[in-house]
Amino acid sequence: MPSKTSYFKKEIWKQSFRTSGWIGIAYFIALIFVLPLQIIMELSSVDQETITYYQENVHHLLYFNGEIQGLLMITAPVLASIFTFRYMQVKGSADFMHSLPIKRSQLFYHQFLLGYLMVIVPAIINALLLLALYGTMDVDHMYQHADIGNWLYFTIMINTLFYTFSVLIGVLTGISTVQAALSYIFLLFPAGISMLIYYNLEMLLIGFSPEYAVGNNLSNLSPFIQVFDIQFRELDIKNFSFYWIISLICIVSSIIIYRGRNVEAANQALAFTILKPVFKIGVTFCFMLLGGTYFGFVQGQFLGWISFGYLFGAFIGYLLAEMLIQKTWRIFHQWKGLLLYIGVSLLVLLSIVFDIYGFEKRIPEPENVESVFITDDSFRFNTYQSGENAKDNANITDPELIKKIIGLHQTILDDEYYEKAHNRNYTEDSQTFFINYYLENGQKINRRYFIPSMSELSHLVEPILESDSFKRSNLAWLYDDISNFHKISLYGFHGNHEIDNQNTMVKIIEALKKDYMNASYEEITQGYFQDLGSIEFEKKPEQFYHVPIVNDYENLKEVLEEEQLNRGIFFGKEDVAMAAVMRTSDNNRELFYDLSRPNEIDDDNLLIIQDREQLDQVYSLWEQETMKGDWEIGLYEVTTNNFITSFRVNEKQLPAFVLENFK
Repeated sequence: MPSKTSYFKKEIWKQSFRTSGWIGIAYFIALIFVLPLQIIMELSSVDQETITYYQENVHHLLYFNGEIQGLLMITAPVLASIFTFRYMQVKGSADFMHSLPIKRSQLFYHQFLLGYLMVIVPAIINALLLLALYGTMDVDHMYQHADIGNWLYFTIMINTLFYTFSVLIGVLTGISTVQAALSYIFLLFPAGISMLIYYNLEMLLIGFSPEYAVGNNLSNLSPFIQVFDIQFRELDIKNFSFYWIISLICIVSSIIIYRGRNVEAANQALAFTILKPVFKIGVTFCFMLLGGTYFGFVQGQFLGWISFGYLFGAFIGYLLAEMLIQKTWRIFHQWKGLLLYIGVSLLVLLSIVFDIYGFEKRIPEPENVESVFITDDSFRFNTYQSGENAKDNANITDPELIKKIIGLHQTILDDEYYEKAHNRNYTEDSQTFFINYYLENGQKINRRYFIPSMSELSHLVEPILESDSFKRSNLAWLYDDISNFHKISLYGFHGNHEIDNQNTMVKIIEALKKDYMNASYEEITQGYFQDLGSIEFEKKPEQFYHVPIVNDYENLKEVLEEEQLNRGIFFGKEDVAMAAVMRTSDNNRELFYDLSRPNEIDDDNLLIIQDREQLDQVYSLWEQETMKGDWEIGLYEVTTNNFITSFRVNEKQLPAFVLENFK
């Protein structure tokens, strides 16, 4: 009677578990510490405040030690894949394992299943422990039954993705360290290469906006980022279903490639010759972009330095790729491929710099524009801060205002101004503008422009910023139903207040609407540079809006005084103990902002004022500020002499005693 041979080879598992089983054990112990044990410790000091906090802020189990959970998800599966398939990367082990009387596919399945169980079983056991805690302890305020299922599903899914992907990389490489490095590089690659390409285009193309190109999708491009980002967001497991498809593709690809892999590929950086030119081009391209990005940002986006960065980065990347493939530093005779790459890259670079695609000069005709959204960087920063970006509210539909925006756009692209914008010399008067056109045919044109001097374009910008359409579009969220606002926080000069009373919030919002809608161009821009305080509006968890508190907002002042919320919010002349005056052309900026010991200052270009009567005269000039002023005045706190704010005025506005000092 013929003997039956079992498909399952337990001796192979025993041997593999001896060398790699520690990964599963360590992963299990780590999960015990970060979840069940952490929850038990939290329960030992529970009070009503803690319960309320968890009910309002904790939405899933990934909140508990989220960073550590994320770290475990990205390390345990990769380590499991490296050590279970380590035999492929070592010459002696590869010869021995592949000489066994077992099919390659069968050997692959044994090793794959062992490694997979090491990252799945610990998660399942911890889920059962969490379920036991739920049945025996009062943890309703921390998690529910569904949270356990969602956590287990997400953990297994991410572990499966990282494990299968790392196995695929291991089949393609012949060195374990290369497998680990390439696994993480390629998991970050979609997000990383997108950022590099977009930011290089932003340096080369006037008007290109990496913010709109990337949008909210950057974290979606890399599971590596999502693992750490998910703890701050709602866990919707349906959004990650495609990871199972990617994992399945990795498994099938690994099996097919493994069957054709040579045993001699052990100790080779890349197991297949066909991958070597692809690898060299990829590494060279990434280093080229990285070099251009570095020198571009460090040297003010000067085209000469960007080009040098491309050449330097490509040279370094090509050398590193060759040294890794050849496993020697003696690769300087391999220069033909680099020259060919540089030649092709130069043609692509020139086509972008000379804009043969017509991107930079494209300005829509007014009659083709349905609506426009325009804002600037300071306004975006001051009015919104959240884990999500605000949707652009394209409610500028007035034909005359659209023509003014297009006129501003055309001026920015004039040859003389274009050259200034390209050099990007940042000053206090410089600004970044975002213009989004929504065309009649449904297309969008998004542009981002650096404005070297707002003063030069104030005659074009002023009517836009003062228009009701602009103001409504930039503070559209302020017109939402009051029930959407949870809380308002006031951050002032010397005090903070929190308001959750609906009636008080209504008064503050209505007062702010009136003040902002009546604000002049000077008052709006004053809020950018003289932000002595701010109002924070919380609409839902992790969604916050900020607007600066401006001293000229009389309606807001009146409401805060009426509600006894004005203490410490605004500052007056009684809060000023010292002033400093200097010409804006003088290079005394560092000295100007650090005058804690005014008696030790000996500078003929700087006037220190401490006399009360003279201080009052200088303080009164604050309301007459002009961004075009050629004199700057700084105000400093009582007792500490710490810098408060500064503003600019014209020479004719200065008191006589100031002018007398500078004669």
